[in-house]
Amino acid sequence: MTNGPAGKAGPDRNSFYYIHPDAKDRWLSAQVSMYTPERIESVIRGAMSGDLLAQWEMFDLMEGTWPRLLKNLNELKDGVCSFDWAVIPWAAKGEEPTPEAQKRAELVEELIWNMEPAPDVDENDFEGTLRDVMDAWGKGIAVLETSWALRAVTIKGGTGQAMAPRATRWIKPCYYGYPIQGEDRLMLKVSEVQRAGMTPGQGWLVATNGDFAPFPPDNFLIAVAKQKSGHPTGSSLMRALGFWWAAANFTAEWFLNFAQIFGVPIRWASYDPNLDKPTIEIIKDMLANMGSAAWAAFPAGVTMELKEASKSGSDNPQKALMEITDKVCDILVLRQTLTTDAADRGTQALGTVHQDVLGDVKGAAANWAARIINRQLVRSICRLNYGDTSECPFLLPNANEVKDAKSLAERDQILLNLGMEFPKEWFYERHDVPVPEDSDDVFVAAPKMGVPGEEDEPPPRDRVNAKDATDKLVDNVLEDLTGIEAKWLAGVKPLFVSLVEAAQNEQLSDAEFARVLERARAQLPELFNQLDHDAIANALEGALGAAVVNGAIQGSMKRSFRTGTIRSGTRRAR
Repeated sequence: MTNGPAGKAGPDRNSFYYIHPDAKDRWLSAQVSMYTPERIESVIRGAMSGDLLAQWEMFDLMEGTWPRLLKNLNELKDGVCSFDWAVIPWAAKGEEPTPEAQKRAELVEELIWNMEPAPDVDENDFEGTLRDVMDAWGKGIAVLETSWALRAVTIKGGTGQAMAPRATRWIKPCYYGYPIQGEDRLMLKVSEVQRAGMTPGQGWLVATNGDFAPFPPDNFLIAVAKQKSGHPTGSSLMRALGFWWAAANFTAEWFLNFAQIFGVPIRWASYDPNLDKPTIEIIKDMLANMGSAAWAAFPAGVTMELKEASKSGSDNPQKALMEITDKVCDILVLRQTLTTDAADRGTQALGTVHQDVLGDVKGAAANWAARIINRQLVRSICRLNYGDTSECPFLLPNANEVKDAKSLAERDQILLNLGMEFPKEWFYERHDVPVPEDSDDVFVAAPKMGVPGEEDEPPPRDRVNAKDATDKLVDNVLEDLTGIEAKWLAGVKPLFVSLVEAAQNEQLSDAEFARVLERARAQLPELFNQLDHDAIANALEGALGAAVVNGAIQGSMKRSFRTGTIRSGTRRAR
């Protein structure tokens, strides 16, 4: 155990903070009207010199004044926080975790899920830490300080004291940045930290590069999200949205002005140019007041007209530009939007594809956040309590997928019929059913197995009129491929039907159809991994050929029935 880092005491007497932000730091904020396209370019160029504050202020204002951007970023943050975060003990590949690895995993799990942020201070527990780390996903860089405290813990290995992360706190970029010269690394600004109340000469913060000093180890989480190769100061996601945000700001003002006069008749008054100036001012004032009054009184000789205004706003350029900015935001942040490829109405297939893309983006963001937590916070816990980072556990985010009970049951029934075996405890847990004890009274329904009886045989094909061509085609292909009657494959049939319908859908692009196939593979990996592609192609070609012949013969027979030319004894083709 260590005695913890040296610094000023935080809300808890055993906890410490290096940086103590001043209340006036939150007073300074920019105005939206200040950010013209020229100002945005100047801010972005300035960030390349290492001063991150001006760029952060712009990004913060963008997030606070652009509803679509705020919604998209929060959608990603909520998605990351909703993952099931499990602490996994370290183990060599193919081996079980050692007792030491298990003990360290238990300690980390105990500490991160029992953080104690002060309710009256802007501090984070683990979920809040994730959200502030995710702030770097849009802005490029985020720094959090960790407050450590020595506290008693009880785990399977016994009871003792451990250095625990009590809370974390987001740090404003005015306290850190990149030096103009010397070593190119993110560092603390000594003058700003001292301005916030730290006493110089304590020995813990010594400038090594002008006004900059390295971050003390184990006390800060530094999150850097590079959305492209290059230096972090020029690799933020929101950097590409700056122009569109400025365009939307100015467009919104024009749009409001347009909305005020939209549909209102234009008031037109013709007067003698020789009228005196006071009379002209009276006429102007009367025209202006007609917007809220239904009458007017003009001097003699003035002609009043009402010009019919436009009644359609579909071609309004301000509205179109604002919609484009939101679309660009969707494409850049969520990497998908229903309006990019299928107009405003969208399609069900495209919506499914875009939902998959959104899931991929959330998964990528969660994995990135996990790397920050694992490489910094978790390793700090091990280092401060065990003196090293060997056999250090790691956090693994797992998506909480909503189970479709019916689909799971149908899928498992198919696999059981094909002879697969499942672990009993896993099978019951998968279907949220408790494992029955020996003393429990249970209901048992024996499934129909083996060859069906005479009463179960399907009617002849020539009497089955309820199936359409797709059903018959799928039945024939499944029977040819598996050698099993289609009635026993009822559970898997909907999957093949959906694939056939997707293949016939001309509105689906090749990329979208490929995603449909990947979803099908994810639902039944046991079958797809063993499929013989050539056999499927041959079966489909054979079934389609037979279908064409059957259709031609049946069409000829129907025409013969209508004309009375069919002879007795003619056999119907099946």
